[in-house]
Amino acid sequence: MAYSKWPCWLLFVLLAALQFIAHAQSRTNLSTVATLAAPFDCGTFSPTIDVTVGAKTEFHLETSWIPGKNHKGMFRYKMYVVASDSAVEHLKNPSFYTPEAIAAQMKRIQGCWESLELYDADGFVLRHIPIAFSLGINDKGLAGSLSSNAAEQMDASEYRQFTGNGSWSIKWSCPDDN
Repeated sequence: MAYSKWPCWLLFVLLAALQFIAHAQSRTNLSTVATLAAPFDCGTFSPTIDVTVGAKTEFHLETSWIPGKNHKGMFRYKMYVVASDSAVEHLKNPSFYTPEAIAAQMKRIQGCWESLELYDADGFVLRHIPIAFSLGINDKGLAGSLSSNAAEQMDASEYRQFTGNGSWSIKWSCPDDN
């Protein structure tokens, strides 16, 4: 029985093509992970907590994602809170922007319950993440900022929903709010 060399040659080409595709897919997956792991600047959120009490505040958020086993990666975030550096705000209420007033405002915010709200591109809630802030002390020994740096389990698909035109906000509840 004579065997044709044609099927062997075709099998060799098919195996080479499959290996090339698998290698390319592996490189794409590594590239995707590297992209997700890079810091992502989410911008600033400036809520009106209570403008009669203190300085207008700005919440800054930066995130990234790192892979884990069984699609259980980690959403990492760094958030810091500072008093607005807007000249207009400082002129409106100069007494709110003294180092002592800013320290009081930061301590008040730290005493509230805050959560980071993540939304997809359609405005649906993806996550509510409770935030615990640490006080940042300035050169005068007063609280001048707040910061939080933590991680929470999240798969890559959910992180992409957030970073793909999603948005974020801060929700809070303070003990002295009625």
